[in-house]
Amino acid sequence: MPRTFTEKNNESEIITPHNIDIIYARIYLLDFSDAEILRFLNVSEPQLHEIKNRIHALFGTNNWFKLFEVLTARGLIKYEDYVNCNLKSKTVQFIDSFFQAIEADKDLNLRDEKISDLLRNFHFSNEITAFHKYYDCLDKDVLSDSELELIQLHYDYVLGEISTKELERAFPFQAFKIMEYSIFGKVGANNWFGTLRKALQYKLIADKKSGGNLIQLHINEAKAKLFEFLSDKQAVNSDIKLSIYHEILEMVIKLEFLKFGVYDKQ
Repeated sequence: MPRTFTEKNNESEIITPHNIDIIYARIYLLDFSDAEILRFLNVSEPQLHEIKNRIHALFGTNNWFKLFEVLTARGLIKYEDYVNCNLKSKTVQFIDSFFQAIEADKDLNLRDEKISDLLRNFHFSNEITAFHKYYDCLDKDVLSDSELELIQLHYDYVLGEISTKELERAFPFQAFKIMEYSIFGKVGANNWFGTLRKALQYKLIADKKSGGNLIQLHINEAKAKLFEFLSDKQAVNSDIKLSIYHEILEMVIKLEFLKFGVYDKQ
């Protein structure tokens, strides 16, 4: 995960009261811990609490997955910053095989079907890879039933199935903090946003939201964009490939975040 961020304003790189809330959101979503954020922003704990409250008030939600959707829609964060490096490398490899496949098939109807299949296979192969990655280290980092229950409760809370009070009642505060620390260490995350992403990727808990129709919807949207890029007679090959790279990473994030009840408008 990247651990640096700069905000450019009139050629200088500064953190100002105007943009510190957005910077906080960006680095929290990059899976920084509160301790890392305190050092990074050079603020006190009360100041950090104020920043959190402002960002939640500004966008009208404390659900970080909904915040992510809003921030990407407004261009305040970039999809590709939240895709891991291994998946970015796989995307580069995919683009090479993608071009080989479409160059071998000049029939536009068959090409349409082939692109859908390529994108769908790419998505599901990523799901399988993430699942096996966790089981490679399962023998030393097994989560307890109580820890899995707490992860499940957080997921239910994100989906709006339980309230804040129900989440708080489930575990006494001290037990909650001890388990939280243990969960973060075992899953390899620093906050609940990162933990829930990995919990769904590793299939520690079941996906309740993303169905086949929604997955196909985003695949179709990406496919339409790919056709648009390929039809641009003015663009050079490298520009087309870069546009496709960004589009696929956007698709990857949207398909992942369907599991959290966002990017789900049909």
